[in-house]
Amino acid sequence: MNRDSLRGELLGLLPNWGARVAGDGVDGASLIASGRIDSVGLFELLLWIEEKTGAPIDPGAVDWRREWDTVPGILDYIERNRGSR
Repeated sequence: MNRDSLRGELLGLLPNWGARVAGDGVDGASLIASGRIDSVGLFELLLWIEEKTGAPIDPGAVDWRREWDTVPGILDYIERNRGSR
């Protein structure tokens, strides 16, 4: 799956996970630090990222606020970790 497809899927799922994102500025919007996504949504995001990378993620080994706080950050994380574990 390419980056644009992943982005589209992620943007479609974020509202299901309780994230309040909309508009053109969604790529730069903070998801975690701003509170747009809650702990349950963050868990759902973790499961989705595990699915996309094909590997389990140790939640203690990820700096969630730095690596997963924006849509581009999440996509970068997936690209860096896809199939590398």
